[in-house]
Amino acid sequence: MGEMQRQITQKALAARDYDIAQAKFEEANKIHATDSVLTGLRQVQIGRAARIAEAKKAEASQKQSETIKELVSAGNAAPYPMV
Repeated sequence: MGEMQRQITQKALAARDYDIAQAKFEEANKIHATDSVLTGLRQVQIGRAARIAEAKKAEASQKQSETIKELVSAGNAAPYPMV
């Protein structure tokens, strides 16, 4: 992998542009499979998995927030018992 290609790939990884990073690593892997290329491909997989996990966590947090709002609203709408 040439220095220019390595810089482009590292920038793509840093920017979380995994499609470009994967394409560059696969291109380099066809020419010469090295540990750094295989490590880069693994970083792409890990980055994508982390992105999915973050999205699921955000979705779960949003659902929890909505549920809490609904329960508070239902509790506030319930009539108070007369004592």
